[in-house]
Amino acid sequence: SGDSEVLIENCRRIVECGEIKCSAEAGGFLIDVWGADLTMTSFANGNAGVTGKIQSVSVSRRSRIGGKGAE
Repeated sequence: SGDSEVLIENCRRIVECGEIKCSAEAGGFLIDVWGADLTMTSFANGNAGVTGKIQSVSVSRRSRIGGKGAE
């Protein structure tokens, strides 16, 4: 079904992977995958696969520490 796998392309780093949340950095963004029984299935050629019961995916821009506007 459509809620069992997520492929993250251009993945640069796995931030965390647990049973309810997997996070990765890709293209200047942080991608959080939320669900149940999550498993990282692959990390090759700049792609990361997450399988399980996917409930939501959120994407947020990574902020640069010490960048413009930082105090």
